[in-house]
Amino acid sequence: MRRLLLGTVLGAALLSPIAASAFTAYADETLSVHAGPGANFPALEELDTSTRVWLHGCSQTLEWCDVSHGRMRGWVRGEHLAVPREKLASGEIPVAKFDIRSYWNDNYRDEKFYGDMARWADQRQVAERF
Repeated sequence: MRRLLLGTVLGAALLSPIAASAFTAYADETLSVHAGPGANFPALEELDTSTRVWLHGCSQTLEWCDVSHGRMRGWVRGEHLAVPREKLASGEIPVAKFDIRSYWNDNYRDEKFYGDMARWADQRQVAERF
């Protein structure tokens, strides 16, 4: 079962320009960040337990969530994020949409896998859930 933080969003989050459109969340175990909502998308980095991320939104089922950490943005398994309870209870976490072309254009133009976008776009079984 997902562990949830009982605290509120930290005051430091208010200082970030991202804070207006994202919530603070934490990795509740080591987790991989992927370039799309699925483990079959390229892995970008691993986050250690307790790493703070900005949560931009999640799939409707909360299975995958769009997060950013530093300059990196990607997708993680929602069950491994600790999110303030009041954000989940109030339904404030937006439903994230995933369009590989616009998402990758915005975030991965300099990555090696970007040139092979057509191959990854065929991951329709994942993307269609969004």
